[in-house]
Amino acid sequence: MSWFRVGDTAATDPRILALEDPRDPLLGTLCFGFLVKLGTQSANHFTDYVIHPGFLPLAGGQAAQKLLKRCIAAGLIIPLGGRGQKQRWKLIDTAPELFHIRLKDEVAWEKQQKADTRNPALQEPVLLRDGDACRWCAIPVQPNDTRSRRGRQFDHLRPGQAARGPEDLVVACRGCNGERGRDQQEHPGETADEFAARWAPRLRPPPKQLFFVRSTADWLTEAGHTIPSRSVIADRAPAARNTPTPSVPDGATHPANAGVAAPPPQTRPRAGGQDAPAATHPAPAGVAAAESRNDHRSVTDRSGAGRVGVGSVAGSGGSPPSRASPPGPTDRSTEPRRTRRGRRRTASGGTR
Repeated sequence: MSWFRVGDTAATDPRILALEDPRDPLLGTLCFGFLVKLGTQSANHFTDYVIHPGFLPLAGGQAAQKLLKRCIAAGLIIPLGGRGQKQRWKLIDTAPELFHIRLKDEVAWEKQQKADTRNPALQEPVLLRDGDACRWCAIPVQPNDTRSRRGRQFDHLRPGQAARGPEDLVVACRGCNGERGRDQQEHPGETADEFAARWAPRLRPPPKQLFFVRSTADWLTEAGHTIPSRSVIADRAPAARNTPTPSVPDGATHPANAGVAAPPPQTRPRAGGQDAPAATHPAPAGVAAAESRNDHRSVTDRSGAGRVGVGSVAGSGGSPPSRASPPGPTDRSTEPRRTRRGRRRTASGGTR
């Protein structure tokens, strides 16, 4: 899908402000609308910023020539030459913060990319080779995850070129695939083969022992494929540090565990050689420590006698800790009362 975008700062851009004319207060606004209409027509017809003669009357009507000359003088439209119906102009394409149009090749590549990554004839052999693990960072990936960095995607080794076979695609996490996409944008003059050669050293070999999320394994089985007997199958992709390490006869480990450090131990050595228990956080102010409580109620339990609160044990017969009794009611008969008008009335009936 192609689109035309106008930058947020376009209204205050010096090139747009140059369209204003004190003698004609509406000229600047008309020229801006003229440019926007030309840009939308270029995006709709995939002309890559090029303006055809037929676009002019649709964008400016009878004032099209006047508006065109004004935009050319401001440097927003560049004449390309030609005569008659072969005459062409080009909307400025060197200021993406002002105007930006998705090019025809970009839209075509997006369609080809979706066609390749949704093709079962390519998906199935790639998954049987790579499993649900990223070939770039080796973490397990989650199918159908469209939000997190660990969502599974199929990455073209040569972006911009259609996949000729399964060897042109690898399983990747969204994080690595996005990093490669940003790197490609930073090298606009690089060909697909040059890009692939530069990234080749970072590509990990296919894992010796495959890991599958159960939905992937079921999908491959329904397609008529046999899951290798040494594969590891889980309901969801585990977190990187908790990834199970299946036993492998040749000593290899699952790629998802590559570069993942073991969790820190929960004990620390003492001077005498014994292990000390892990440190615990102090209890909040005003709350007794857990081991000092003599009942089964939780810290936040406010239940009274005869009730079983959160964290309490039903039928234990225990009672909540005794609390100091509140002071009894005091005799207020001798204290002055306040009347409606704000004066105090004493017990004898007089006022103060």
